[in-house]
Amino acid sequence: MVAITLLTSVMLCCFQCGADFIEYRNKTEEFSINFPKGWEVRENVPLDRLPPSTTVPVVAVRPWTDSSDTFSENIIVEVQSTDNADDVETAAGRLINWYSDDVLGALIASRESITIAGRRAVRFVYHFDMQNQDYVTVNYVVVLGRRVFLIGGGTLATRLDKYESLFDRVAHSLRFIGPDA
Repeated sequence: MVAITLLTSVMLCCFQCGADFIEYRNKTEEFSINFPKGWEVRENVPLDRLPPSTTVPVVAVRPWTDSSDTFSENIIVEVQSTDNADDVETAAGRLINWYSDDVLGALIASRESITIAGRRAVRFVYHFDMQNQDYVTVNYVVVLGRRVFLIGGGTLATRLDKYESLFDRVAHSLRFIGPDA
C-alpha cells in the first residue's frame, strides 16, 4: 500500500507541460522544474563528492540511443542547506571553489549573473577530465532563504553545442512552490 501511494504521488507530481518537456514537482524541497520528455527521472539519488549538507532530490538522464556510446547527458538538482542566508554570489563562489579546488580540479570556463525564477542567479561552466574525456557542466545557482539550489547539466565538450540551450531552458523553468516562494 505504501509503494502504491508513493508511486501515485510521484505520478501526480509529473505532468505534461509542453510537447517536449515534463514538469517535475518536489513538495519536500518546494520547487518545480521541467525536464525533457523521455529522459529518465530519478529521485533521491545518492551521489559521491557533494558539498556538505547537500541532497540530490532529482536527476534526469538522457536515455541511451547508441550501444557504442559510453556517456549519457544528465541534469542534476542539488539542494544545500546553509547556516545563514547567503547572497547568490557568495553561494556560487563557495560552490565554484569546492568543485574546482577540493573535488574535481575543474577549470572554470565562464561565470555570469542571470535571473532565474525572478531571483538573482549565477551561471557558471566548468570543464574536468572524466574517463580521459573533456566533460563540461553548465551550472546555475539560485538561493531561497537558507537553501542553495544548484542545477547542473552535464555533457561531453564535443556535445556542448547540442545541449547547452537545453540546459538553459531547464534551469529557467525552475519555480519555487512553497510558502517562501
